[in-house]
Amino acid sequence: MIKHVEYRNVSFTYPSRTDQLILNQLNLSFEGGQKIALVGESGSGKSTCMQLFEKFYNADAGEIWITGANGVVNIKDLPASKWRQMIGYVGQEPVLFKGSIYDNITCRDPSASYDDVVWACRTAEALDFIRAKGIIIKLRKIFWMKVSRMLSEEYVYMRNSKE
Repeated sequence: MIKHVEYRNVSFTYPSRTDQLILNQLNLSFEGGQKIALVGESGSGKSTCMQLFEKFYNADAGEIWITGANGVVNIKDLPASKWRQMIGYVGQEPVLFKGSIYDNITCRDPSASYDDVVWACRTAEALDFIRAKGIIIKLRKIFWMKVSRMLSEEYVYMRNSKE
């Protein structure tokens, strides 16, 4: 359980835009379970703060410290896959990765079963949306549809399913 999060003098530039400093010695502190809002203009680093927290990137300078049941640890010392199993974040804009719906849902836990995926979709209230967008009746096959098909009317690619 996370008790406290602290960004200490965090600076960051995206690898593709090293000339543009996104975060400049950011200091931010909040308690675990606390609801916070990052507010600012477009491009001011709000999403970047969360991408660093999710370990999609590492800070160029500074550190992010997490206090939990096992003491204080620097986020960069945590394996990304293990860290992502411990946290949850829902951004303003959905991020979908290349691949199927199933791939997107199981990126956090590749060993998740079909029932786990259905539970996750039901819990996120996405099951009806997924069914409505599918042109194939069987739900199990819909999970294997390429994400681009879910968002547009492009070519449907079916990954090998066990049905």
